[in-house]
Amino acid sequence: QTFTNNGTVGNIDFMTFNDGNGPPVQFVQGIGTWLPTNIQVGAGPSTTLNLGTNVNFTTNQLITASGAAIDVGNLTLTMSGPTNIFRGMIKGTGLVKMQPASGTPNLGIPLTIDPAVRIVSGTVKSGGATIKGNLTVDAGATLSLLNFTGITANGDLLNNGTINVFSGNPSIAFNGNTFTNNGSITGGVYVNFGTFFGPNLAQNLAGTGTWSGNPRLLVDAFSTTTLQSDVTYNGGNLFVAGRVNTGPFTLSLPCTVLWSGAGEVVGNLRRTNLAACPGVPIAFGNPYTTIQFTSGTAPSEISVQVLSG
Repeated sequence: QTFTNNGTVGNIDFMTFNDGNGPPVQFVQGIGTWLPTNIQVGAGPSTTLNLGTNVNFTTNQLITASGAAIDVGNLTLTMSGPTNIFRGMIKGTGLVKMQPASGTPNLGIPLTIDPAVRIVSGTVKSGGATIKGNLTVDAGATLSLLNFTGITANGDLLNNGTINVFSGNPSIAFNGNTFTNNGSITGGVYVNFGTFFGPNLAQNLAGTGTWSGNPRLLVDAFSTTTLQSDVTYNGGNLFVAGRVNTGPFTLSLPCTVLWSGAGEVVGNLRRTNLAACPGVPIAFGNPYTTIQFTSGTAPSEISVQVLSG
């Protein structure tokens, strides 16, 4: 029922926790090294593999079978190999830490991770995983997305590194509380605030990072998003179907950013680099409230305070 490894489990091909004949609840613990090519949790009836201590898997694949789960409790499961995680669930309130020494781990589908996830180093792919805890991308690390919804983030999202595209036109479905971008969102990643079909969400946006490779930042009709710092959005399209409140902070956009949606932004707005948009109506608050310079020399930027009325 309990596997304690304080030494080394070598590079065997497959190691399976419950191949169909074992107890449905098992435990793994120890400070040892795990080097199997493949570790599988569950191959028959539903299995839960509980961590008894912090565990570091250095493995090529971690296969959590359908109906099976890994429960980290309040501990840390570290993935330091080129681990592909297929389907299933990781439970608990602790931490899943991704720090691949080589390769590009993939968070497969369907996969739900309840605890927080931290990408410490290297590149980690996601093609549809759901992260219910907080998601952090450290400085120097990369989260690379594929498929239509590359990742669903139901907790806070903190990006200090890079979020980019592995393939396709993926999006981040952000249903959490605070989205902080202090790094780079690039390569064609769409970001969607809100749930599209409800319920209403009170969300936050913060960070000093760049959005230059983001085709669209959507605040949908079920989201009210409030700035927690000054934010510069320099992506392709700010689409507001819900509401954005800047509070005491300022939302800055170059004049080349397309402004869309029937929602509104209330508070402090700044449009910059006006020389790049000669004679073009420049939106503030919503697409129907604009300022246009039709003669003379336009200023380099303009700030407006939009009040709700």
